[in-house]
Amino acid sequence: MINFNCQVMAAAMGSWSCLASGASLGFITPALPLLKSPMEGLVLTEDTLSWVASLLMLGALFGAALAGPLLAKGRRTTIWLSSIPLAVSWAILATANAPWPILLTHLLFGVCLGIIGDSVQLYVSEIAHPSHRGALGCVPVLMFNVGTLACYVASLFLDSWRHLAWFGVAVTLPGIVLPFAVPESPCYLASKKKLHESHEALKRLRGDNFDVQSELSELLHLQPAASSLKGRFQALKAAVKPILLVGMVRTSSRLCGIRAIVAYLEPIMSATHSTVSAEAATVVVGTVQWVATLAACGLLDFVGRRLLLISSQAVMAFALLGMAFGPGGVWPLLFLSLFIVANSVGLGPVSGLLLGELVAQQHRSVATSATGSFSWVVAFLVTKTFFDLEHLLGGMEAVLALYAAFCALGSVTSGLWIPETKGASHMQIEQLCEQHEENLPQFRTV
Repeated sequence: MINFNCQVMAAAMGSWSCLASGASLGFITPALPLLKSPMEGLVLTEDTLSWVASLLMLGALFGAALAGPLLAKGRRTTIWLSSIPLAVSWAILATANAPWPILLTHLLFGVCLGIIGDSVQLYVSEIAHPSHRGALGCVPVLMFNVGTLACYVASLFLDSWRHLAWFGVAVTLPGIVLPFAVPESPCYLASKKKLHESHEALKRLRGDNFDVQSELSELLHLQPAASSLKGRFQALKAAVKPILLVGMVRTSSRLCGIRAIVAYLEPIMSATHSTVSAEAATVVVGTVQWVATLAACGLLDFVGRRLLLISSQAVMAFALLGMAFGPGGVWPLLFLSLFIVANSVGLGPVSGLLLGELVAQQHRSVATSATGSFSWVVAFLVTKTFFDLEHLLGGMEAVLALYAAFCALGSVTSGLWIPETKGASHMQIEQLCEQHEENLPQFRTV
């Protein structure tokens, strides 16, 4: 009998740094009007503010590139190390007296975000039993959204962006301690031939009443044996398509425009003639995002990854068109909430979950860096060009319609090429990855 609670506790404590990262990404939304106000003693121009929002994405590009080599040294160690510079960055931001520290800290936020996001998602996917992998795979996203929501709510009670930055320091500090309370990934330990440590980690995660020997044997079977140069080349060739598929989904999660929409919520609400204040809309969006991600914890193992990818992106396209061309009043917020719900139950969590499912163990570090870096390049371009596209295309409506087109394209490509991995063991999935590339999309589980 598997002790599900042990896995939940390990996933939650290991994901605390995601909560701190969520706060760093959520900071710019409530801080945007404060940074424009001369009352704060530091006024930033619209162009500088666009750099503040987009530099975080650019930093995440470098963070994702660093994540691969760091993960090769240990999943838990990587999570712990990335929390320290995150706390320091918050402190620098809180004491900033010029634009450049604000720009620098958001670049550092991004570096930490790029490392933490992939590290935690991979850690959770490796500690979870196949029957719980979908539900537990949502925990990092859930914690991330809790951090974002906490920052939104805190902004209602704090009258300065500096106080909000000190709040960020407070929520980050537990992330420096909690990784020591969870076991290292059994999959990683097995890859390093640390059999006793891997066995003990599995016992902590599954409970004393569960026989972990069969699972440990499977983990050992998954480790690549020494092979010739030709054999290693063939193994790398077999990994190309799974990595491309993961990269495709992660790129779709950026092209949908969610980062730009959340960062620039105030001007979007104004342009769509919403009668709801930006402050209220921010809290509503954060709450909806958290509740929807909580629902996704059950849906991923019940509905499956592929169907959620297809349907969520289709609904997101509809919601964006509703925001762009629908009536004003409360409707823009309703369409935005629908967009957030669809992303939170489908594209958002699945895009992170697939990396630990489709890509073979020996290629995950490379895949993390490659797909993460590229997706963050796209996120940077989407965020930085938001206002430029508005001027180029003639209005906010056209920008939202462009994001809707990307969502529709993502729905179609997911339906054509993404396999269903629900309920499959790591061995089944890695056997799938070794098949000829034309067979990959035909894989299904019941």
